[in-house]
Amino acid sequence: MLLHVDPTHWLDEEGTYPDAAPQLWKKLDRIGLLVSSGCDLKPLHGRPTVAKCKTRGCGCSMFVARTGDDRLLVYCPMCGKEEMLISNWRSTFWGRRTGWAQKSSSSNAFLPFLPSHYRR
Repeated sequence: MLLHVDPTHWLDEEGTYPDAAPQLWKKLDRIGLLVSSGCDLKPLHGRPTVAKCKTRGCGCSMFVARTGDDRLLVYCPMCGKEEMLISNWRSTFWGRRTGWAQKSSSSNAFLPFLPSHYRR
């Protein structure tokens, strides 16, 4: 099931973690990790992340790819049960730190297998 995420809906007016909702902090940590892993990717490129799939019995490293319409598609390449589409990530403090994620040409691989509806 594809989860659509806009991290700006969870951040406060200043764009930081909301003091009034500490229950969101762990979710925001995960979103931040995924955004920082994919923020410097070229469109239609991707890489594995250190985030693990939350599906019971899987635990595979999640994969992040930048779509043609500047969203981040995150999915488990092993079980395929966890996937997320992150929009409005550029306006977050994770997205503004373009050099934050480790840059490597081998991990910035072209994704010919990315479904065509994500290439727009």
